[in-house]
Amino acid sequence: MAPKDRNRTPDAVDQHVGRHLRQRRVELGIEAAELDRRIDLSTGSVARFEEASRTIGSGALYRLGRELDVPISYFFEGLPVPPTLGDRVLPDPERDAELAQLLRRFESLDDSDVRKSLLRLVKSIADGDLDWK
Repeated sequence: MAPKDRNRTPDAVDQHVGRHLRQRRVELGIEAAELDRRIDLSTGSVARFEEASRTIGSGALYRLGRELDVPISYFFEGLPVPPTLGDRVLPDPERDAELAQLLRRFESLDDSDVRKSLLRLVKSIADGDLDWK
């Protein structure tokens, strides 16, 4: 059975990542075959990634970043920001932890007048009615 990447049309993201991979590899003076060997890929993998005829898996992308001394985000620099899910913000672990802490503290307030005042304050800040800078 043929690999699933064979005969597929390269998408714009794969092409973009492939260009960045090639650019960095050339900057460092590393041959594609040598990079295949260094990160234990089958022969010709890097060339296929660069041509976008094969999608780079997450493990290979991680190893490529380490070997080329760039963060994984390097390969995606310059791409448009992905859309959000409607009005919902995409998950952010740091933000989620802050929200959980805020909720715990808010729920611990017994006085409903204090909770209402706090909500008005937060709304004013969020709406730009208060200048905190």
